[in-house]
Amino acid sequence: MEYIDFKAYQFGYNYGKASTTFTVFATDCEQLSVAIYADANRFQYTLHAMREVATNVWSVEIPGDLDGTYYNYFIDRSGLRFKANDPFAFSCSTNGRRSCVVDLARFKQRSADLKHVSEGLKSAIIYETHIRDFTVKTGDSVVDKGKYLGVIEGTGEDDRLSYLKHLGVSHIHFLPLQDFSSVDETVEDDYNWGYDPHHYFIPEGAYATDVDDPYARIDELLQMVEGVHGAGLGLILDVVYNHTYDSAWQALEILAPSVYFRKWQDGTFSDGSGCGSELNTMHPATRYLIVESLKHWQNFYGFDGFRFDLMALIDTETMQFVAAELKKTHPDVILYGEPWVATSTSLDPELRFVKGKQRGSGIAVFNDDYRQLLKGDSDGGGVGFVQGDSAQSHFIKTHLLGAIDYSEEHKGFTDCPFEAINYISAHDNLILYDKLKLSTNWSDREIMRATKLSFALFLLAFGVPFIQGGTELMHSKKMDRNSYKSGDRINAIDWSKRAEFAKLTDWVAKLTAFRKAMPCYHSFDAAQIRNHVKLLNHETVIGFQIEQVDFTAPYTMILINGQLSEQVIDLSIDDSLHKVLSSYENSCDHSRGFVLQEQQVCVLQQQTPFLVGS
Repeated sequence: MEYIDFKAYQFGYNYGKASTTFTVFATDCEQLSVAIYADANRFQYTLHAMREVATNVWSVEIPGDLDGTYYNYFIDRSGLRFKANDPFAFSCSTNGRRSCVVDLARFKQRSADLKHVSEGLKSAIIYETHIRDFTVKTGDSVVDKGKYLGVIEGTGEDDRLSYLKHLGVSHIHFLPLQDFSSVDETVEDDYNWGYDPHHYFIPEGAYATDVDDPYARIDELLQMVEGVHGAGLGLILDVVYNHTYDSAWQALEILAPSVYFRKWQDGTFSDGSGCGSELNTMHPATRYLIVESLKHWQNFYGFDGFRFDLMALIDTETMQFVAAELKKTHPDVILYGEPWVATSTSLDPELRFVKGKQRGSGIAVFNDDYRQLLKGDSDGGGVGFVQGDSAQSHFIKTHLLGAIDYSEEHKGFTDCPFEAINYISAHDNLILYDKLKLSTNWSDREIMRATKLSFALFLLAFGVPFIQGGTELMHSKKMDRNSYKSGDRINAIDWSKRAEFAKLTDWVAKLTAFRKAMPCYHSFDAAQIRNHVKLLNHETVIGFQIEQVDFTAPYTMILINGQLSEQVIDLSIDDSLHKVLSSYENSCDHSRGFVLQEQQVCVLQQQTPFLVGS
């Protein structure tokens, strides 16, 4: 079956008050039936036989109003009966044991009223967090801690959406919200990042105020999206299409063995994620599931973009198809992901969506090369530029320029800077504070100075900035390198520290405000960077001059001293010289040449070039 064949059918259920039609893709079946349960928990059910209306497509129409009805599919194969949920269902029972019929028409107008934010990848500043991390350690004005609604609740110091706007953030990136299996929804404070997908069309129930109500998770997620958009922020959903939870007993494998999952020649599951069996993204059935579920999250729930976990386990053709389909209804949709695999995979290396494959695709990738140059390894004692090691300064310059092919000496992996997601830490591995502490044993004052330098290095770079939530508050995870199930004590952001770290958050806000005011960061392509950005030739200080002829101040000079000692440089200055930013409260001293203090960042503007001969 090709993709177009799948589009000819409405898989899942087609609800109407008079009847509901169930349609499912299943292979090698002797018989397939729908079991309609009396409620979410009782074992009594009524069995309705389905018929094969096309090759491997089974369907049945059941009369009556089935709104709120729970069901499963029963598959008879080789003398055995298997039970499976509906992979295309829009809601389910607590902990996803049974699928549930819900009438999405109830939300038709609210969904239609959701408007995507106008900012796309070129102007995005992304803030990564988790529903519980973002909502638990808040004050009394946040009632629904750990829930979708808790994201949009809060006044005064609890108003985190206004705080993010002040910080300069354009989009919140939430860790997975698609229903996952690694928490018990009946346990109030059970915690997991959620990279164990169970249902691709259904919101996670643990974040709803009533896990037993199949409508609550839908209603409250829509309220969250409305509230975040109303605050002027976009939403990016972290999605996991590289593997599923417990694949052998996952509904996809039960319904269609060896179709949805990638396997080795000996029949064992391929596990390139190290977390569970890989989805066979090249099969039309899998590709259809991926694309249709993404459309649902984009067009029904109003998400403005998607981050793809272990994106290299998705074949290049599928990623290109995803981008083309989503852009049909949202041309500015933001798409990015991890261009690597975790362990050995059966997917041909030539087919993987790795770094370099994103060129010209409209999809961005995490720039882990830059991350490693900035801080050293992710979990050990290695050091990088922000800890004072300037040995790799040459390559730092390449990535500051958007990892483009700038010159023979500076060659990157992008066709344009907006293909690079620039970051220094994310939810995986040590958070920035812990990494700096482990690798230097610095005091908190010294770590704050290095943190200010770190933010400057990815917020002043060409590309797309990405902030791990809490790093601007020097959040520590107590050296936990993989806090995926470590709970609120380790992961939750302590919002009461905003006053304590006001100087740091104000610095971040100044950087983002400067970035937004500079047209070059939102518009320069590779050719314009080559023509209008000139690198400073200095052994230890990194600097680059930006020329914007039609801008108020035509010449901008960005100076970055990563050294643990002051550095002096020579620049050509005129009477219009203006200091725009400095990571130190004092001005950049230029009484004896330009003097930069240890780990100081300084941004200057004037009417004439800073670099002689430019």
